[in-house]
Amino acid sequence: MKNINCLSSSELDSFVIGTVLGDSSIIRRSITHTAYFKCSHCNAQAELLTFKKKILEQIHPTKVNIKQTPRGDWQLNTNCLVYFTKLREKFYPNGIKIVTRKVLDKLTPLGLAVWYMDDGQLCLQTNPIDRTKFLSRRARIWSLSFSYEEHLTMKEYFKDTWDIDIKIYNCMRKGGKKYYIEFNSTNFQKFRELIKDYIIPCMLYKIDMKYDSSYPKLFGANSMDGLIEKAKQLIK
Repeated sequence: MKNINCLSSSELDSFVIGTVLGDSSIIRRSITHTAYFKCSHCNAQAELLTFKKKILEQIHPTKVNIKQTPRGDWQLNTNCLVYFTKLREKFYPNGIKIVTRKVLDKLTPLGLAVWYMDDGQLCLQTNPIDRTKFLSRRARIWSLSFSYEEHLTMKEYFKDTWDIDIKIYNCMRKGGKKYYIEFNSTNFQKFRELIKDYIIPCMLYKIDMKYDSSYPKLFGANSMDGLIEKAKQLIK
């Protein structure tokens, strides 16, 4: 995994944009009109919250707090900062989160990795007779909060910037039709190469295409011994 200490300002911007595209939010206080960063994850993803905290502390080292909710989830909040207030104006011009090409162009592999760790899903279809054999491999980003037009912007961005083709699909959710993006196996391999060095250990399962036939043997047992090293071997 790449070193995330001492990130440049462009990398910090990319990180924040990537995670706001995903599970995080920038909240504006109604009285002061200043903004702060907020995200939450379940207990199983506490490591991801710690990863985010380590990066956010490079924006302001003393204003990042993690607490556990009564429900058992973990929540991260920063204090209000001018940095987040300005970013809020770009992301939520009318109070609703949007994505533009200008925002997407600021993404680096780090930002893409965080977006995928937040909202990504690996979809593996197995043979119904032999579950160790996989019929198809693809991945999704559940970008449900964005419009179809915004998804067209994402499609154009991935092709122009990374030569990655994505498809746009829809599904019915509360509130009507929602959209998400999907990578086929070939294009996810390209995307995976971009982001794999930033994927933290507890999220490695999201990029394991299970091409290695030893996967069931390595991970079939519920043992954590050497899990990270085995996962790294599979990635290589």
